[in-house]
Amino acid sequence: MPISQKYHILCSNNSGDKTKTQKIVINDKVISIGKKCFSNFEKLKTIEFGKGITKIQQYAFYQS
Repeated sequence: MPISQKYHILCSNNSGDKTKTQKIVINDKVISIGKKCFSNFEKLKTIEFGKGITKIQQYAFYQS
């Protein structure tokens, strides 16, 4: 039986292009999003969360 892997998103300040990104899609294998992971994304309009998310840390999407 295969082992199902789960992932945590731990981000730095370089988590994508903060001036152009409009949509973030988080797949079902991700279970948590780190502190300030997607903060200050100027153009962000849409976030699609997978079914696996159980924890979103403080300020993960701050000023986005």
